[in-house]
Amino acid sequence: PPRAHPPPPPPPPPCPPPRLRKPIYSAAVTRMDEALGMILKALERLNIAEETLVIFTSDNGGRTDVFDLELRGSKGNLHEGGVRVPGVFYWPGTIPSGVEDKTRTTLVDLMPTLAELAGASLPADSPVDGRSFLPLLRLGGVQPSAQQVRELEDHLVVWHFPLYLGGSREQRFHPLYGYGNIAGARAVPHSAAMRDNLKVVHFYEYNHTVAFDLNRDPKEKHDLFVEGTAEQRNKARAVETAMFEFIDNANATMPVIPNRRFVACKRFQGGDKEALAIFRQYMGFAPLPA
Repeated sequence: PPRAHPPPPPPPPPCPPPRLRKPIYSAAVTRMDEALGMILKALERLNIAEETLVIFTSDNGGRTDVFDLELRGSKGNLHEGGVRVPGVFYWPGTIPSGVEDKTRTTLVDLMPTLAELAGASLPADSPVDGRSFLPLLRLGGVQPSAQQVRELEDHLVVWHFPLYLGGSREQRFHPLYGYGNIAGARAVPHSAAMRDNLKVVHFYEYNHTVAFDLNRDPKEKHDLFVEGTAEQRNKARAVETAMFEFIDNANATMPVIPNRRFVACKRFQGGDKEALAIFRQYMGFAPLPA
């Protein structure tokens, strides 16, 4: 199995209240909120609000240096703090107000959803990864059927990030794969997959996978491979297998080029087992059974 690079530096001390942090960033968010309000008012003034679908969402989760996040991870990695975002759909007279739906979808699903809404056909000569979630919008107050929700929940969602993503400049290291050195990583090569309430995250440096029940454990604190039942472990392993099959079929780039300048941390002289234990402790996962 591959060796592990030194873990990232320990988490910083608690940040001050949000109102005192990142004033420029906070001002930008406030300005964006004001600009969105101007757009909505313009739609009403032009009498086209009921003919316009407004979608408000994000391509990644928040930053831990700006927000107090209860979810694990943040912008730049595949834990819930990095991929779970709100999705607001506003269409007066067509989409009922005040409705919240917890069915998990992704931005990849937007294209087939909008295509169905517009009556357009999906390309026949190119694969489409996403699925239309138009029934979830409850157009005209029509509720989605149990089968429609089930089909969306059973759809396999895969994320693949075979790279390092730099973070803190205070600690640089030579990663296990690739070239040169990088600032303390916000993300290391990893992939994730989700089906219904189960999510798995695989870390390539450690050849190690963790699994979570997002319905009961949205903060991803309880690894099902360690704390779950035999049935939960088997279901999580099935999601992991499907994830690797998807990645293989996509011929995705993989972290396979060793970094010649990589030097294992002295703390890891006990071998990969010790490195994995340190990694799990840093990530807040339960220790592996003896």
